[in-house]
Amino acid sequence: MDVKNKYSAIILMAGKSARLGQPKAWLSFDPEFNFIQNLVYQYTQAGIENIVLVTHSQLIKQLKKQIHENLNANSIKIVCNIRPVSDRFYSIKLGLNNIDNSFPVFIQNIDNPFTTSGLLNQMKAKIEPGKYVVPVYLGKKGHPVLLSKEILQHIKEIKSDSEDLRVILEKFSFEEVPVDDEKLLANINTEEDYIKYFNHAIPV
Repeated sequence: MDVKNKYSAIILMAGKSARLGQPKAWLSFDPEFNFIQNLVYQYTQAGIENIVLVTHSQLIKQLKKQIHENLNANSIKIVCNIRPVSDRFYSIKLGLNNIDNSFPVFIQNIDNPFTTSGLLNQMKAKIEPGKYVVPVYLGKKGHPVLLSKEILQHIKEIKSDSEDLRVILEKFSFEEVPVDDEKLLANINTEEDYIKYFNHAIPV
C-alpha cells in the first residue's frame, strides 16, 4: 500500500478566535503562506495527503478558495462544525467520522502553526499499536499528537461530545519525540502571542 495512505490528519479550526478578533487560519506565517496554508503544505510534504479540515460555516468559502488556489487539494476534505461553540472534542469526533481510522491520525490545532514535515516524519517512525506519539520540549508535551488506530477506536466509542482529549490520553502509553524548539508548545490565541513568536505585529 502507498505510504501516503497510511497516515491522515485532522486540522481543527472551528473556534471563533474571539480573543484574537480574526480567524487564525488567515494569520501570516511567512511571506508565502498563512497558518492553514503552511500546515497543509507541511503535512503534504511529509506524505500525508488525507487531510480533514474541521471549521465553521463562516470560513468555508474562503478556505476552499485558498486551498484550491495555493495547494494540492486532491485529498483535502473540509467538514463544517455546525456547533462551533461546542467543545474541541466534538470537532475531533467530526473529523474522525470523515476519515479512514484504520491507520494513525494526527490531531493538529490551527493555533499551533509551527509543525514541520521533518517533525511529522519523526513522529510517524515512533508510532506503535495502542500508543500515541507527541513532541516533547524540556519535559513538556507539544503539538501535534499522533494517535494509533486503537486510540481512535476508543475515542469513537465515547458517546459524550465534551470530553478532554488530554484526559483520555492519560489512559494510554506514549512515545516521545524530543525537540529543541519551544515554539512547538505555542498556542496563538491573542495578538500578544503572535508578537511573541513572530517578533512583529499581525500584518494588516
